Amino acid sequence: MVDLQTRCNFTMKTVREIGVLWMWCFAIQIQLIQGVVKNYDESFASRCRNGWSRHGDSCYFLSKDVASWAEASMICTTLHSRLAVVESADENNFLKATARRFNAHSYLIAGTDMEVEGVWRWTATGDKISYLDWGGHDPNGGEYGNCVVMWRDFGYQWADESCHVARNFICEMSLDKTIFLSDPNYVQQRMTLLHRELQTLQATVLSQTGKMSSFKQHFSHSQNEIQSQNREIASIKQQLSEATPEIGGATFVRWGRKDCPTSLTELVYSGYAGGSWYNHKGAAASPLCLPRDPEWLNTTVVPDEDTGKLFGAEYASTNAHTMFGSNSRNKEVPCAVCRPKSFASSVMIPARTTCYNGWTKAYGGSLASGNHRNKAATEYVCMDEHPQPLAGGGNRNENGFLFYGVKAFCGSLRCPPYKQNTYISCVVCMK
Repeated sequence: MVDLQTRCNFTMKTVREIGVLWMWCFAIQIQLIQGVVKNYDESFASRCRNGWSRHGDSCYFLSKDVASWAEASMICTTLHSRLAVVESADENNFLKATARRFNAHSYLIAGTDMEVEGVWRWTATGDKISYLDWGGHDPNGGEYGNCVVMWRDFGYQWADESCHVARNFICEMSLDKTIFLSDPNYVQQRMTLLHRELQTLQATVLSQTGKMSSFKQHFSHSQNEIQSQNREIASIKQQLSEATPEIGGATFVRWGRKDCPTSLTELVYSGYAGGSWYNHKGAAASPLCLPRDPEWLNTTVVPDEDTGKLFGAEYASTNAHTMFGSNSRNKEVPCAVCRPKSFASSVMIPARTTCYNGWTKAYGGSLASGNHRNKAATEYVCMDEHPQPLAGGGNRNENGFLFYGVKAFCGSLRCPPYKQNTYISCVVCMK
């Protein structure tokens, strides 16, 4: 909406400015031609007009006023000339010397690469520029600098600068055209034609102004309709937001911690790890995260020996230190069940400390399982990199489900990339 309003305002402003500019240009032409008629002299045919400097077969006008590149081109055209086309070192040196006398900051000439970036042409002729006099490290303006200026800081060598910044400029007129303009009959005909064109232009500007006024009214009505529709859309979005449930998805267990990672997840419950006895042949493979507040079945069945058995879990190792912290051996293991708030799935990736592209890390740590010498089957889990002992838990060797670090063994396992006898990392990722 703001872009449309801006374009509308810009269009109306541009129409008015172009009309004013053309009328100003016509007025300049009329004043110049009237001056030519008034001051006509046969000797004028051998020299440039007042305020112009001759070099070779051309006359040059260095402006005192500033204009953008487009405005300067239009003004030079109004003066029956063009922005200067510099085709030789001799011509360039003459313009440098003349520019130093006036000492303006910079002068626009006819060179540009607006059509094809990096291909410099004279707009007056369409020819590629063959003679060049770049200064400093120019051209280096890229898409910003598309017009050639003679730059005072470079000793009036060339620089590529913005076409939209108002600068002084140099117009060039052939000496033949100057002689032609000194013919009073031609001048009188030209004045008559210009008066007619000025009247036509004034009528066109008035007509366009009326059309733009009508368009503005229509645009204002459309703008009100769009604002009303935007309010309806905002209301619908609010209703959808209130009706849409939270996106969260699958849960995961954070082993070795009683809390869930970061603000991206929420705690379902915390408790402590448990599982089968480490040396039972018929043991269940998976560890469990047991809640702290169990609820019991309402049954009259008396347990016998033909059951599965559930024990607590300990950090285990052959010495006092484990992969899960110093002096952690035989300490009980906490756990937390976590649910991602805005992720639909989670995965544990072994042998990685970071997630793959498109996934977000929940936590990382060390891969854990049972001891390969024990009879019970176990499952690989990811033990948090900052494991804690269970608060209030035991510190005795009571066994149960035992968590050991996991090391790589080469052979059927490819080495490299894996390394013999090296502990394996892990990471839990969400998406």
